[in-house]
Amino acid sequence: MAKAKEDADVLDEKYLKGLTFQTSEKRTVREENKLVERFYPKELPLAPEHVLDVKDVGDALIIVAADGRKHRVAKKAEKAEKG
Repeated sequence: MAKAKEDADVLDEKYLKGLTFQTSEKRTVREENKLVERFYPKELPLAPEHVLDVKDVGDALIIVAADGRKHRVAKKAEKAEKG
């Protein structure tokens, strides 16, 4: 449990910038005089609630999103902002 807390502290909103989360939205449409539900793809900016796991691997972060995608984000931006 403590490990998960440490990894959660590593995640900052700046690492999520530019990453996307793919989901779908349900819409009711009329087809052949019947109302049917269809799911349409939707892409959202990745938010902290979409993140399942974060691993710090030295010079990068591995971010696993709830849509199943794994993002590798360099931590160079952090060093540039401090300097």
